[in-house]
Amino acid sequence: MIQNIWVIDRISGRCLFERSYNKKVEEGSLIPGFLSALTSLSDSELEGDRISILETQGKRWVYRYSGPLIFVVTGAKGDPEAHLKAQVSYLCDSFIKMFPLLKGESAHEFLENWSGATSDFWGFRSLADQLVAQWSEIGPVNRAAKSLDVLEIYQKILDAILAKVPTDRGSIWVELREALGDFSKKTKISAVRGLSGPKPILDLVSVDVFSLNYETVKDNLAALLKKLIDTLKKHLPQEEAESIVRSQVIPIMKSEWKRIDVYSIDKVLVSLL
Repeated sequence: MIQNIWVIDRISGRCLFERSYNKKVEEGSLIPGFLSALTSLSDSELEGDRISILETQGKRWVYRYSGPLIFVVTGAKGDPEAHLKAQVSYLCDSFIKMFPLLKGESAHEFLENWSGATSDFWGFRSLADQLVAQWSEIGPVNRAAKSLDVLEIYQKILDAILAKVPTDRGSIWVELREALGDFSKKTKISAVRGLSGPKPILDLVSVDVFSLNYETVKDNLAALLKKLIDTLKKHLPQEEAESIVRSQVIPIMKSEWKRIDVYSIDKVLVSLL
């Protein structure tokens, strides 16, 4: 269950929005602790638009770094990580949709000229309250968390394999772009990035996981991975292609075995190795 929500300007540390659902906690005393823990991370750990977790002061902090903003929710240490990740992702997308000046390059200019009046964002209060109330009923959150979990697992596998694909094999990247286009249409996931070299291909945390059909996403992710592996085998010597896949997938299977087993992804991976 979400206890607190914050939207923070990462550069200045100013808080744009905050909401507390735990009256026993003074939210102002928590922000410095979070920022202190966050600034201890390297810049490389904050790159991209990903979801991460910190634990401090007996709480679980789940944050999404999106452009110059940090979206943060707190929960108890016993709260499922996947649930909190799905929730902070949805809150982030909803906030930026409500205040479009905070999207992309315009966000930096807006924050530089912002007066600091948090009342500018009070309009998000009612939506945040509504979402938290809905999420207290675990069903929708559980379905969204399952989708996000599966997306994260495939993100790791696909990224790891792509990092080893030769950058000068243009025919491979062309086929992958086509496959990603098909995947995006089927799943409503905007997956295509500049595929001219080894870069992440799934923009997971921009996805509204509450509107996705879990089984559809899972099946299409399996098909996308198969397409990637088939493409490698088509354009590379068989031994090289198999070496890339095994060397990258097996370590992830070991480190993520619990989640892989829960979602029966092991059957997919074993059939492709």
